[in-house]
Amino acid sequence: MFFNRHFRKLIALPFFAASLSTHAADHIDFPDGLNITFPEKDLADLYAWVPKRAKNKIILAMNLHALADESTQFSSDNVEYRFRLRPVTFNSTSTTSIRVPQLVDGAEETTISCTVIQNTASCSTGNFSDDAWVNNFYERFKRRKALQVFAGTVRDPFTVDLTWAETSIIQTTPLFDPTAVSGYLGPVPLAEPSNALEGSGALNITVALDKRKVLGNTYSHYAVAGEVVVDGVVFDRMGRPEISNFVVRSPELKPMYNAADTFALTPTEEATFRALFAAGISGWDRLDLKTDWNENNTTALIDSFLLDALVMNVAQYCQDTAPFFSIERAAGPLNHLFDESCGGRKPSDDVVDSVTSLLVAGPYALTHLYGDGVDGARKTRRSWPPFAPLTPHW
Repeated sequence: MFFNRHFRKLIALPFFAASLSTHAADHIDFPDGLNITFPEKDLADLYAWVPKRAKNKIILAMNLHALADESTQFSSDNVEYRFRLRPVTFNSTSTTSIRVPQLVDGAEETTISCTVIQNTASCSTGNFSDDAWVNNFYERFKRRKALQVFAGTVRDPFTVDLTWAETSIIQTTPLFDPTAVSGYLGPVPLAEPSNALEGSGALNITVALDKRKVLGNTYSHYAVAGEVVVDGVVFDRMGRPEISNFVVRSPELKPMYNAADTFALTPTEEATFRALFAAGISGWDRLDLKTDWNENNTTALIDSFLLDALVMNVAQYCQDTAPFFSIERAAGPLNHLFDESCGGRKPSDDVVDSVTSLLVAGPYALTHLYGDGVDGARKTRRSWPPFAPLTPHW
């Protein structure tokens, strides 16, 4: 299996030590930095977008098991993989630079439930279902089908320089003083950025659903979240990628964060997460040695983060260059760059750079103003599935 110097270095760090009691999401897991405790149940990435050649469809995808290779398999028949969709609206009277998504009261949730048993992947929602052989890269994209599923090992499109990430996250802790530390890096790439996931794969589940048949035509904007459920209990979840690592950060509280239901937070969870988000935003904001997040915009960003889900307009196709977090930033000073009719997340989105730039430079940040220096631009395939195989099959 692929294994590089960044991961060898991280093994020695207590911050990344494995814990049998911790459930974690994202590629950069705290304290399980290598996804070695529960690799096939560890939700590493979530995607949601409208494909260019079938605008009546929505593509939903999750990647599991960072550092998977060709020998990696789905091996647990007690695991369910869920895509959850809830309609959202926005406060039209807000004057902040962040549009805050809010769940539509009384609107029903749509859940796509998937399992992989032996060599067959099955997904269903309502009256629609589909089955597919694992690693079937030869099936055609079926535009008229209400639901279509793929499961297999794909090339991981996520990119990150882990040395940069580990250093930058430590620098955002409350006790860090950038003016007093020799060799302070700031939110800029290392001299020789390196993608720690280059050449690695992930277990992937992708579904294409017909918007009209599955969701109806009542709502245009949805919040999308992913879950891994083991024996009926949520083991791991993901909404906005890397927020739990970059903003929550706390190894002690991250299990609580990952165990929460993003669509039904308890008062205790909301209060705890507000405090974590406030500290995390403040920590990143000072890395450029100036304050870019005022009180009102910080509150709006926290309110947005509390709905830990990809927010997308299901009625609109967006280019591969459409930036992550675009709907929420469409009210800000750079609204001409952040179209409110886009949203979601494509595999080509470099979320590390997008999230870092937003947190460090505030509402005025260009998407790639700061980041790890690793290019994450990997377009989706036109064929089915949209992710490339780890190694060519033809």
